[in-house]
Amino acid sequence: MKAWLFMLMALLSMPAVAGFSLLLPKITAENSKLVGTITAFKVFKGNDKCYVAIKDPNNAYYSEGFHFIDDAMICSVAKAAFLTGLKVAAVTVVRSGYGANEIISMSVVRAGGVPTWPAAAGYGGRVSDY
Repeated sequence: MKAWLFMLMALLSMPAVAGFSLLLPKITAENSKLVGTITAFKVFKGNDKCYVAIKDPNNAYYSEGFHFIDDAMICSVAKAAFLTGLKVAAVTVVRSGYGANEIISMSVVRAGGVPTWPAAAGYGGRVSDY
């Protein structure tokens, strides 16, 4: 038994060879942005996460697919945007090998709004999310 355990530990500590990873899925991450309205909002009893689907006509692959949010404040913003029908811009982390991608930030704007950074702060100009 000890020999098998030792061999397993040795194999797990070896680097992957020629793109082959042993036992563990290869996880890659990248950011993606969705801009549109939230078409679905879901929570599960006993789970701190919430799940939202955002309709983004410019992102056919991720549009209306569920994404999870693991932050109570962002979940509150998402719920308010869902109930009011306001447009959102969400930054997601795309995770290969998982069922849903994670939303890590969200902004909300009313239709026709043109949010800008204050010129006094040295930024000036239109916010690029919308």
